[in-house]
Order: sequence, then C-alpha cells, then structure tokens
Amino acid sequence: MTDLGTLGGRTSGPEAINERGDVTGDSVTADGLSHAFLWTAPGGMQDLGTLPGGGFSSARDINTRGEVIGISDRADGAIHAFLWTASGGMQDLGTLPGGTGSSASGMNERGQVTGSSFTADGFAARGGDGNVSLFDVAPATVSARTSRRRPTISC
Repeated sequence: MTDLGTLGGRTSGPEAINERGDVTGDSVTADGLSHAFLWTAPGGMQDLGTLPGGGFSSARDINTRGEVIGISDRADGAIHAFLWTASGGMQDLGTLPGGTGSSASGMNERGQVTGSSFTADGFAARGGDGNVSLFDVAPATVSARTSRRRPTISC
C-alpha cells in the first residue's frame, strides 16, 4: 500500500490507475477546495488545477499515455468535462450543441472520451454500452459527436 499524500488538505481519493501505475483522482487543497490530481512514482502528487475561473475539479480516468479526464467548474459556474495532458494542461471538452454542462466518465488509449452532456432541451445524452456521446480529441481540435446508435436519454 502506498500513501499518495494530498494537495495540502486533509483528504485525497484515488479514482483510476493506469498500467504504468499512475493514479488520478481528487484531493482537498490547503484552501479547502477539491482539485483533480495526477500521482506518479517519480513525481508524486501533481495538482491538475481547474478550468479558467473554476474552483473545483475531479478526475475520473487515466490512460497509459498519462492523459486524464474528469470534470471542472468554470467561471460561469457551469460544469464541463475536461481532458488534461502534460503538454496542453486542462482543456475544456465543451458540450453537445446548445448544451449547458458535460461530464467525462471514461477514456481509451486513442484518447476518445465518453461521458454526458446536457442538450438545449435539458436532456442528458449519456455514454456507455456502445450508445455513446463521443468526444473526439485530436491534438489541436476538440469536437463532440453522437454515435450512429441512439443514445440513452435521461432527465
């Protein structure tokens, strides 16, 4: 068992581990805020920060390349899915067209992310079971698309 430490607060909670042993999750900071972290054996715990103007973030998954996905609030209070990379930092994955919020729940080795997004109608398109809202994340672009299968809809 390994003590991962904290970001200066009293608690931390791991959420996912990759095949290299890198861990991601969230930890309370010295200011009492929850931030996503990346822990590696050589570097220890690193604060991944928040989206611009946000106060909290939480990591959900990590792939072998060390890319992390999760959620963060923004300056306007909206919660959005994020992708964090060592070279690009935290990037807002946005929402489906007209959406007000999103979350990321899983990621594969190609950097494709599944999750949920509230639409203009107030419904959430939820990823999983092959019925996914898929964020295609390329190095310079972020876009959202819905798979050919009918997404699962919930209120």
